[in-house]
Amino acid sequence: MTFKSLFITIVLFSSFVAHSQQNSLPYKIDLQDVEGNIINSSDILLDTKYTLIEFWSYGCKPCIVQLNGFSTHKEEFDKRDVRIIAISQFEWDQKDADRMTKLGIEAYFDFTGKYFKKNAKFLQSSIPLTVIYDINGDKIFTKTGAPVVLKGMDPNAPDYTQKVSDAMLNNPSLLDLDIAKYLDILNN
Repeated sequence: MTFKSLFITIVLFSSFVAHSQQNSLPYKIDLQDVEGNIINSSDILLDTKYTLIEFWSYGCKPCIVQLNGFSTHKEEFDKRDVRIIAISQFEWDQKDADRMTKLGIEAYFDFTGKYFKKNAKFLQSSIPLTVIYDINGDKIFTKTGAPVVLKGMDPNAPDYTQKVSDAMLNNPSLLDLDIAKYLDILNN
């Protein structure tokens, strides 16, 4: 190995280490709240033990099931000092904003598209996307899709998966968030 090759390898490795130690949480990005106010993301993140960010859209049924589940189980998250923030990739109307207010979940619209761009490698156009950060800004969990359960049905039943799919399409109110998956992560 020549000196030049060794030097380039060391520089590249140092750059990789420096980049991997950077805080992955996107700061200083303007978001719009349900009342139309512009709020900087640095003002709303990392003031609790955990920050759970949910990327969602009202046209996404799994997103709605997941947000309803977060709302239903909000006390469990509050006990663990988790702040739930929902960020829409798409513009919403007043009706959608009112629904989020009723759920009791902080909701924001990424009107500049910068939040989406900063997280594009995680989003991959898949929503819902859940990202959980600890108070230091370290990402401790990333998941696309909604871990759901069909109320009153044994998950080991042979037709369980089909029934969950049918409920997602036809009657999402039969579904609930599989809260245990999140509590396991937050308890560790």
